[in-house]
Amino acid sequence: MLPEDRYNLAKFDVAYFNAIIEKYRLHSPEGLVSLRNLLAGMRIDCRYSTLTPNLNGLAMVVPGTHECKIRIKRELEPCWRRFILGHEVGHIFQYNQGKLLFSVAQDWAEASPDAWQMGGPVEEEAYAISAFLYIPLDLLKEALYAGSPFEAIAAQLAVPSTAVKMRLDIALATGEFL
Repeated sequence: MLPEDRYNLAKFDVAYFNAIIEKYRLHSPEGLVSLRNLLAGMRIDCRYSTLTPNLNGLAMVVPGTHECKIRIKRELEPCWRRFILGHEVGHIFQYNQGKLLFSVAQDWAEASPDAWQMGGPVEEEAYAISAFLYIPLDLLKEALYAGSPFEAIAAQLAVPSTAVKMRLDIALATGEFL
């Protein structure tokens, strides 16, 4: 099953996330993306913590005050710490929107496990948001046209190669490569 079959990627709001990227100047010609401006601009309290073994990160919006807090497992490899941070920021976007941005509910129990199979539509959507924020489209296009493998692109951007595959799937499904 292709990612666009699992998700309604046509509803992924490319313009919305490109506006976020522009507003917080996330993508630069150097390629490496920092979410520091985004965290500060959205007033997200982000800290590295010791979390339970089965929890890599968590995002919360405090009821009443609407404070946004993110906690990331300190012990993760650096590329996964970065990617999980983007994933948790994705959850903050989900909460702020009050709805899923592009996922559709499906029976995930029968789906074969692969890079997209990471815990259901809400979790997978947050991973996709992370990939979109961390991987500049121009850099992805240039690297792919030059024949760079996903692993090399991922190393350049300090994210897992899974993120590169996700970003490519989003670009193909939403027509960004056209």
